[in-house]
Amino acid sequence: MDITNHKDILETLKNLKIGETMFIDLDKDFCNVMLLKDLQMQSYNNLFTSYVNNTCEEANKFNLDKFNKKRTDLFTKIRLTRDSIIRIILGEAYKYFWSNPFKLDFDFNLHIIKVMRMEGKK
Repeated sequence: MDITNHKDILETLKNLKIGETMFIDLDKDFCNVMLLKDLQMQSYNNLFTSYVNNTCEEANKFNLDKFNKKRTDLFTKIRLTRDSIIRIILGEAYKYFWSNPFKLDFDFNLHIIKVMRMEGKK
């Protein structure tokens, strides 16, 4: 299916057959911000690996507790933002989405959310 109009999401979800995918477009600026957040998280993960492996002087200067707090805060912000966007975009289809077997993937490079119906009870 092609990118769907946000007004028709509930009907489209109900009509998806197992294995079919629906694409929901996202705002380009939002996606760019999320890509930056993901990059920042990857940077934290790399720094943590360097800290554990003792391979980077910058990592050795880090206070591990402060670092973990920053990393956890960023992870929480990313997660809450994604959850909020799902709730906003799906609107009245939100409850239907979570009570049925769907798989959801964000693709910030393509500015879309992919929603696929999975096998399971309908």
